[in-house]
Amino acid sequence: MAGARDVACVLDARIRRVLDGVLPHPPGRWAERVPDTGPAELNRYLAELAEAMDDRVRRLGEHTAQTQPLWARQAFGPLPHGRSARAGWERRASLVAAYRERYGYSHPTDPIGPEPAKTSPEQRAAWHAALNALGRINGIDVRCCSDGELWLRRAAYERESAWAPPRVAEELRLMRLAQRDAYVNAVRAEHEAAPHAVARGQSSTCGWPGSGGR
Repeated sequence: MAGARDVACVLDARIRRVLDGVLPHPPGRWAERVPDTGPAELNRYLAELAEAMDDRVRRLGEHTAQTQPLWARQAFGPLPHGRSARAGWERRASLVAAYRERYGYSHPTDPIGPEPAKTSPEQRAAWHAALNALGRINGIDVRCCSDGELWLRRAAYERESAWAPPRVAEELRLMRLAQRDAYVNAVRAEHEAAPHAVARGQSSTCGWPGSGGR
């Protein structure tokens, strides 16, 4: 610390480097985080408040199961019918719903949004608890990437796609449509020509009226 003008800033910078990439510890139930303040009356009040908060989280899971919002259906799938499976669904949904309510996140389809900054450790811990409840993500998970990492990914994609062969999906789609239309037109023309061919055949075998068929 010799020569440091602001000891707090130096400690903050060093701790940030040490904790870079370290995930927060799961917060757990509110009842498990009640501190011992000393006075029995205050401890009892805090315990009751924590129990009410845990009950609120549980009821948010039940409410999510009843209302089935779009973000829940996309994140967890349809509500299972079995009692045990339904309880697990509600427990996972309760962590996400609690995070959304506590921090005012109301996106209709995205469950939890981007990872909060490290300046808000409690929100970041709740976000990671909700992320664990969402389960494994198919494909590349970019929700934990910083803005700089996202820009680097975008630049890499542009470099890779610059020399890649052209995408011809649209041309193939149009060719398939043209092939289908040609087949439909051919079948239609064949069926439309059939009655005329039958009529011409009948007229060639029948005599003129009044000629006795000769």
